[in-house]
Amino acid sequence: MKDIKQIIGALKDFNLLSAKTLICKEGKVYNSESKEIETSFFSNIKVPFAVFSVGKYSHEYLKEARALRPSTDDSAMMFGGKVKVIKKGYPTTNCLILGDGFVAVGRYPKEVVAAAILVEKMAKTEVLGSALGKIHYINPLLTKIMHLMYKKRYSRREREAYVKTR
Repeated sequence: MKDIKQIIGALKDFNLLSAKTLICKEGKVYNSESKEIETSFFSNIKVPFAVFSVGKYSHEYLKEARALRPSTDDSAMMFGGKVKVIKKGYPTTNCLILGDGFVAVGRYPKEVVAAAILVEKMAKTEVLGSALGKIHYINPLLTKIMHLMYKKRYSRREREAYVKTR
């Protein structure tokens, strides 16, 4: 339950918590009030943590019905490519859900919160950046390399630290 409360607190700090927010921890799903609920929404998620939420900019960007592309190094490292849009069905990884919100996944609480914040940040870049001019995206090959580096080096330390505290 500590992990769920930690995730809820972080989402609230970044204005990503709403009545529709759902959090999945190892197959169990909780609402924004930390109450366990029954749903098969996260049934295809293969990592320990997932969040369904929506923020101001992701809500606005969902009207575009386009995948989010990394334009910053942190989003390239976290996602390694596009955050795709799905129209219906059950998500399997980080994605936008047309008309509803987004799903962020992670192997530990800090990673799932970081993924949620980055999806919102990417949406903010798209919404505000397009008004200022052309957005420059990171080369797809470079994003894959950055993502590999993140998984093999940076996130590995965080994951090990999380496992030690369990």
